[in-house]
Parts: sequence; structure tokens; C-alpha cells
Amino acid sequence: MGNFYMILVYGSPVWLLLVLITLMQVLSPLESGPTGVIAIFTTLYLLFASIIFYISIATIRIKKLLKAAHKTKNITQGEISRQASPKLYYAAFVLPVVPMTLIALNTVRQLNFVDILLSIILLVVTIFYIAKR
Repeated sequence: MGNFYMILVYGSPVWLLLVLITLMQVLSPLESGPTGVIAIFTTLYLLFASIIFYISIATIRIKKLLKAAHKTKNITQGEISRQASPKLYYAAFVLPVVPMTLIALNTVRQLNFVDILLSIILLVVTIFYIAKR
């Protein structure tokens, strides 16, 4: 059962991309209404979150492997998962809010420089809050 969850988590960018492509081919924004648009935005948010989470875990793993290259001790999967603190999970689910906000503003043709600047400020404040928590 543990391998199923590992495949589900580490394979999530791939299968979420396939779900997103399928939704975009099947649903028409005019015919599906708000439910279809929300389904696409939710899938896009989960795709961004899984990619950020995967990149974060990969950087932790690479950092631990580089440290292990200088030591003789082997690093187990449990040590890597203990290294991933709850802050990583918070950041992985907060960071996709910025691209989703920019995409949503672009779809209603309301995206300008001030919105991009405010999104970046929101991102910096949020990461600062997560880091200090």
C-alpha cells in the first residue's frame, strides 16, 4: 500500500497534467459554465502545487545526497522525509496562488503591471510569514 501512495504523490504532476489536458479538450467554457471553469482552475492549482512540492523534495534529496557524498553513512528515505518540515507543505500549497491569480486576472483581461507587483509582494509576505512561523 505504501508504494501506491509513493506512485500517487510522485506521479501527480504527470497524471494531473493528463487530467488538465482531458478537461480542456472535453469542457467548453461557454457550455460547462462556472463548474467547468472551477474544475480547470482547481486542476491547474493542484498541478502547480504538485510541481512545487516535487521540486522542493528533489532539492532536499539532492542536498542530502551531496552531504552524504562527504560522509560514509548512507541516507535512508525516512531521513529525507523527516527533513521535509511542515513549512515545505505550507509553501507548496501557498506558492501556486500567485500564478493562479495571474492566470485568473489574464482570463478576464484585467492583468496589468500593478497586479503583478502586488502578487509578488503577496508572495514575499506569505513566504516570510511561513518562514517565521
